[in-house]
Formats: sequence, structure tokens, C-alpha cells
Amino acid sequence: MMNFSSAVADIKSHLKYPFRSVITDLDFMLEKSIKTVLNSDIPHQKCLKHMIENVKRILNYSSTKAQYNKLMRMHPFGKKHVENRIVISQEKAEQLEAIEDKYFV
Repeated sequence: MMNFSSAVADIKSHLKYPFRSVITDLDFMLEKSIKTVLNSDIPHQKCLKHMIENVKRILNYSSTKAQYNKLMRMHPFGKKHVENRIVISQEKAEQLEAIEDKYFV
């Protein structure tokens, strides 16, 4: 297991790297090490790519996308028919939302 604090400290002291900001991959221990070694003076940003990948993993995106594609291939009326039904469902949802906004504020 890597000791992030010593790695960040080595970069700071031995390489004399002038940190202006840091971007990490959502690793809690790395974030804690950066706060400890570099203080909170240096801006810290979390990597958006890693955030998106985490959300996809949590939502089981690849499996859902594969199921959708399979349904598109199997549907007797084809992809266009299913997509039209999705659009109609979205329109109905928007209409319901407009009614809720109007009457149930």
C-alpha cells in the first residue's frame, strides 16, 4: 500500500515542485494526504472523468445501455417505434409536471 503523504511530501521537498493546484481521482486517502502536506492553501479539484465513471458504475450504465440496445434490435417495429414511444412518454411527463407546477405549488 502506498503512503500518499510521504509521496506528496517528497514531490514537494525533493523536487521543489511549486504546487499551484491539485487534481485527484476521488481517492479519500490521497485527498487527506494533500490537505495534510500541502495545507488547504492550494486549490484541490476532483477529476470529472473519474466522477462520471463512478456515476456510471453506480447506475449500472453499461448494463442498462446494453439492455436498451438489445431491446432496439429485438423490437418488431424497430428502433424508431421505441424511440417515438420514449418521446411521447417524455412529453406526457412534461405535461404532468406543468400541471403540478400550476395547481400544486
